[in-house]
Amino acid sequence: MKSDNYIPVECSLVDWIEIYATKKERVKISYLVNGELGHIEAIIKTWQTSNGAEYLILNEDHVPIRLDHIVKLGEFEVSQTGTNTCQIK
Repeated sequence: MKSDNYIPVECSLVDWIEIYATKKERVKISYLVNGELGHIEAIIKTWQTSNGAEYLILNEDHVPIRLDHIVKLGEFEVSQTGTNTCQIK
């Protein structure tokens, strides 16, 4: 599988994104960038779909983060198994 292929994320991650976006509180986010682990603390504005992938949109002037690149959101550790997704088939 090419690294450009989007892997649907588990529903729990979307739930946590919505919780943090509603609360408008800063959250620590760990994510993969070109195979390296990156970290940021920001306020989540929303999430959106573009070109077949879902992205986390932050209030600050940051590049959107692809949801399938997120490793940890706050205390929630993301499963990379591709099971329990919200994908509609």
